[in-house]
Amino acid sequence: MRAAAWLVGTVGLLSSVARADVLQAGPGGFAVQHRVMVSLGPDKAWLRLTRVQDWWDPQHTYSGASKNLSLRLSPGGCFCEKLAPGGFVKHLEVVMVRPQEQLRLEGALGPLQELGASGALTFDLAAKDGATEVTLTYRVSGCPRVRHRRRRRRRRGIARPSRRSPPPARSRPEERRPGSRAPAA
Repeated sequence: MRAAAWLVGTVGLLSSVARADVLQAGPGGFAVQHRVMVSLGPDKAWLRLTRVQDWWDPQHTYSGASKNLSLRLSPGGCFCEKLAPGGFVKHLEVVMVRPQEQLRLEGALGPLQELGASGALTFDLAAKDGATEVTLTYRVSGCPRVRHRRRRRRRRGIARPSRRSPPPARSRPEERRPGSRAPAA
């Protein structure tokens, strides 16, 4: 859930007038939706949106600098971050571009990457009275962080005895419990 708040805070940089909703939250994932009105037409709002290095919060980068971010708008394009020396992070992959209308990326942001989660981040743009409403929807699903049990160690190749002892074998009639029947012959 922290990742959802992180994403909503980052996109909030687009405008000071914003509203965010958690659409769904559970152990297997979450969905958030965030709406902002920007005082730009759809063409300029689109350009601003696609220049992530200009508006992404540097505190939400691995490198600490938004200038290291890039977004390539092509099939399979990368929302990537350069890391020193010679490293990188692939944050998301571009899967749909409808200029001035919709941008969709797939992947897991930040701490979600190590969880094996997958997500779809969609930006929808709609013209409204000379401004543009940008709606972000991020749906994430995947395995939550799991605590692993420690395995018992074997000492010198010998397994530790079980806590429960097996029941004693009762094969002779004199060892049968009182009141029990003898086996059929």
